[in-house]
Amino acid sequence: MTHQRSSSKDTISSVLTYTSETFHEIYFGPYNTGQLVSNTKKSVFNRFRGDLESNHSKCNRYKLLIAMLDHVPTDSGKRYVATVLAITGTKRVDAVREVADQWLEHIFFKSE
Repeated sequence: MTHQRSSSKDTISSVLTYTSETFHEIYFGPYNTGQLVSNTKKSVFNRFRGDLESNHSKCNRYKLLIAMLDHVPTDSGKRYVATVLAITGTKRVDAVREVADQWLEHIFFKSE
């Protein structure tokens, strides 16, 4: 039996439940990429770090998300990750966990 997976974009969108206007306001907002990443780290990880480091998951979600913010190779990719986390960070920790899990699945366990 083949396990069918949706694209990361589709699954992330379902977790976010955002309007495209909200996404565009943050992604194309006044901050340069470094400021956006820094602000996201402060707001999301100060609030949820302990919950994201839980040992009850496939990986340390905190380290995964920090690595993504620090090592995505393009500014547009960093802005995307920071924008998604900024939006989910205004919600509950479960939303941030779900995004991390979706990215983990898409990056490392993507079906071919």
